[in-house]
Amino acid sequence: MEHFDAIVVGAGQAGLAVIHELGAAGVEHVVLERGRIGQSWRRYREFMNLLKGRAMELGTALRIEEPGTVDSNAPESLDLSGFGAVIFAGGFRPEYRSWLPWPQAFDDVGFPIQKDGASSIVPGLFFAGVHFLRTRKSSLLFGVGEDATIVARQIAAALAIGKPGA
Repeated sequence: MEHFDAIVVGAGQAGLAVIHELGAAGVEHVVLERGRIGQSWRRYREFMNLLKGRAMELGTALRIEEPGTVDSNAPESLDLSGFGAVIFAGGFRPEYRSWLPWPQAFDDVGFPIQKDGASSIVPGLFFAGVHFLRTRKSSLLFGVGEDATIVARQIAAALAIGKPGA
C-alpha cells in the first residue's frame, strides 16, 4: 500500500490549486473526488477563454499560468498511519460536520474554525475554497490559489520538521 503525506478531498478549483502547490512543495499526496477529477477545470477553461477573449477585445493582455496535469488514478485503499494532513477542498457547502467526526471544529453556521486554512481545533486538518477563509476572494477563481499556496506551505513546513498532523 502506498504512503501519502497529505490527502486532498475534492478536486474542483480549490482542490486542483492545492494539488498543484503540494506538488511544487514536494509533498506526496492523493486526491479523493466523488465525481470526475477536473470537471470544474473544464468549466474554468471555458471561463478563462471568455475572459481572454474579452481582454483581447479591450486591447489588453491577460496572462494566467496554466496548471499542470493531474493524475486521476485514485488508489483503492489508503494507509492512514502517519499521514501528515487532510485538506478539504469542498468549496461552498459548509456542511463539514456531517462528513467529519469533530463537530467542535466548526462554528454554528458550519464553517471551519481556522487560521490561514489550518483548523484551530484539529491538528492536520486544512481547508481551501471556503468563503472568506482568509479574505473576501478566498472562494473565487483568483483567490483560491493564494490560500492553496499558504495551506501547502504550512503542510510542507510541518513535514520538514517531522511533525505529521501539524
